[in-house]
Amino acid sequence: MNKDSHILITGGAGFIGSALVKIFNNRGIQNLILCDTFHNKEKIRNLEGKQYTTQVEADQLFEYLQQDRRIGLIFHFGAKAGAYAMDKQALEKYNMEYSQKIWDYATLKQIPLIYATTGATYGSGTFGFKDDVSTLMKLNPVNEYARSKHRFDLWANSQKKSPPFWAGLKFFNVYGPNEYHKGRRASMVYHCYRQIVEKGYATLFGSFNPAIADGEYKRDLVYLKDVLDICFWFYDQIRQNHKKLSSGIFNVGTGIPVSFNEIAFAVFSALKKEVGIQYQPIPEDIRNGYPEISYADTGKLRSSGYNPPFTPLVEGVADYVRNYLIPKRYF
Repeated sequence: MNKDSHILITGGAGFIGSALVKIFNNRGIQNLILCDTFHNKEKIRNLEGKQYTTQVEADQLFEYLQQDRRIGLIFHFGAKAGAYAMDKQALEKYNMEYSQKIWDYATLKQIPLIYATTGATYGSGTFGFKDDVSTLMKLNPVNEYARSKHRFDLWANSQKKSPPFWAGLKFFNVYGPNEYHKGRRASMVYHCYRQIVEKGYATLFGSFNPAIADGEYKRDLVYLKDVLDICFWFYDQIRQNHKKLSSGIFNVGTGIPVSFNEIAFAVFSALKKEVGIQYQPIPEDIRNGYPEISYADTGKLRSSGYNPPFTPLVEGVADYVRNYLIPKRYF
């Protein structure tokens, strides 16, 4: 990619997108075009002090791109979730059709594309968590948001025409600074912190399976700073024209599942408070297909050349709680 070209980041004011702006700024890169919906004041605080070229409202992006824009790389991290999670029409429009338009633009202009998908596409984990095409074809996500992301993954893998390089990053449970605006969709670490500070104890899901103790469902928690390191690593591979890197879907997680209890313990430890946990039933509407365990198979990412270790849970939570949540700092 040309050093004078711009990097387009959709979801640029969001959790991962805004932190990615900071990573680029730290490396002297400011030629960034940010696309998002910029009316959320809490979300916009994610961008304070950051340097970029321009903001583009999400519904005006394709009109903006009709002009001759010098874009060398696209990070497509914008999506509909949260309040839209059960709105099939909105999910189809934004998570499928909007993403297809970005793909088509990147293909037409021959721009490398990195887009966000989710580990939730693995559903209950019946077919494992391997990011290969044979597994992809079998998956059956258990909620509408994950299904919308899965449909695009399938579509992308079926295209005969594609960007010169593309990567779908399957983010597992990302936690870290700049998620203040996410509300219910914020990480378990964030919610545990808020509960402990406000009530003195954490509330976790109990178990409806006699074989699993309360709080012992397990997830793969990956620290935001590790996610950003992976994103920048892909950028570096593209910038250096490393043609050995193959396009496709890549799991982004530590590969190490941790229990809900372990997550809460890490937050109590970071706060230097005595552990206090209460358990509540898992809501009936999400019990069907609720995974007992999920974790990223990181074999493809590692074999592609990404070697740095992931931040251990206790270290990541301590950094997040003490350096960001307590002082309410942004990344």
